[in-house]
Amino acid sequence: MITVESGKFIIPEEERFIGFSGDDSVVQKQILVRHRNVPNTTFTLCLRFDDGQIKSVLLAAEAIGSDRLLTWTVRREDMVTAGVVTAQVKMTDGEGNTEHTTKDYFWIGSAVELDESGAEIERITPSQLEERVQEAVRQIRSTLPYLGEDGFWYVYDSSEGEYFKTGYLGALQVDNAMSGTSRNPVENKTVTAYISAAIATLRTEIGDIENALAAI
Repeated sequence: MITVESGKFIIPEEERFIGFSGDDSVVQKQILVRHRNVPNTTFTLCLRFDDGQIKSVLLAAEAIGSDRLLTWTVRREDMVTAGVVTAQVKMTDGEGNTEHTTKDYFWIGSAVELDESGAEIERITPSQLEERVQEAVRQIRSTLPYLGEDGFWYVYDSSEGEYFKTGYLGALQVDNAMSGTSRNPVENKTVTAYISAAIATLRTEIGDIENALAAI
């Protein structure tokens, strides 16, 4: 039994494990507060996780003689991350006076299919990975610049979701090098912006593919 006596919070070894990240309402923990039956007192369990996150849980309280029996129904949102969880009970009476116990700790296990935050890890099959690669290629190809029937180049504006006409003709003579007076169409801000956006998209897709490979 977990106890609080003379301000000391004591968690026996067999009571430290509270579940796996992602579990919901599968375990209850009871805390017996000895010689503490002050009317209108609220009891709050304060939790601090390894990553610095803090969670406060209001505990149900039942009077048993001169003691109080507190019940904590451990919910999914109480298990923020896997690992060691520092715990402390805060007691506040009806006049707003607050008293804290000493600190002890619980621990949370990590489920095989979940990451440390409790989010489900995405698993990708080889066929799904191939489809993602093909989709990335199709997306890039579908937004490439093209030469219109009027002889001008058209480029895709991702912010507007459509193509627009540039000031460059398809027959424009391209310089061999970039310079302040260059007529190289790549110097045009619109084309440069498209290329930069395409490279950023491709890098993102490559990152997704690498993550997918690592997850297989």
